[in-house]
Amino acid sequence: MLSIAELTKRVQEQAKPRTHEERVRLLKKSRILNEDGTVNKFFTTIQPIEGHRRSVQTRLTGCTEN
Repeated sequence: MLSIAELTKRVQEQAKPRTHEERVRLLKKSRILNEDGTVNKFFTTIQPIEGHRRSVQTRLTGCTEN
């Protein structure tokens, strides 16, 4: 089994040669981006937890969603 450090290094090495199109395809396959290229709402908002309201602004492919 790989340690977290080894796994992180492997993932970073694999990400280096990817083109923009390959990254977008991967994000769509993992359902982070919708088919039209917008960010899935599940990944842009954190629901109130224990009465605290927090918001997350996600930056994927240089786009932000309002």
